[in-house]
Amino acid sequence: MSNELKVKFWGVRGSYPAPGAGTVKYGGNTPSVEVQAGNRTIILDAGTGIIPLGRELARTKRAGEILLLLSHMHHDHTQGFPFFVPAYMPNSKLHIYGPDGTHESMKNVLERNQSSETFPLGLRDMASVKDIQAVRES
Repeated sequence: MSNELKVKFWGVRGSYPAPGAGTVKYGGNTPSVEVQAGNRTIILDAGTGIIPLGRELARTKRAGEILLLLSHMHHDHTQGFPFFVPAYMPNSKLHIYGPDGTHESMKNVLERNQSSETFPLGLRDMASVKDIQAVRES
């Protein structure tokens, strides 16, 4: 097992994606950061940056087991999740951890973002195994 640690910023924008020539230097996607710790993949937030990251993980066959940490449930930190390719792969296992203590559970927020009124595929339509856990500060 490698002890190498790599960090790549796939998205750093707030509120909404802003792709284009004017954002090439710093990126136009909303927050998503990939951390490779040895053979493990950790993703911080699921903004639109998670979309190209997911394609890369699938292409390089690194979509087996992924830890996704959501800092908070604002839309700019979750809006890319419905387009995250590994979530649709039956051989992928996603450990999704995020904040507890809001009026609505983290799983409910993700399900609502993909309700039939707002998106053609629901959370249940994603073939990956999903372990969704809320964490609370102690």
